[in-house]
Amino acid sequence: MPRALTMTERRIAPEDRAAYLAEVASRRAVLAERACSFWVFESATDPNRVVEFCEAATVAALPSTESLFTEMV
Repeated sequence: MPRALTMTERRIAPEDRAAYLAEVASRRAVLAERACSFWVFESATDPNRVVEFCEAATVAALPSTESLFTEMV
């Protein structure tokens, strides 16, 4: 069965890291209500770099990359 996936790379300033990581759980919960999965991977070589993935059954079910960040903040 085909699925839809977005990938977003972000740079998180060291002073914003704790707040960003705390926000991830909230974003994941909101997306789960929309039947979307949400994962964040941190770079092993750059502590300021993360890659976010959002997956859903269809493209229409996915939030836009921009709204994924702004709606959940």
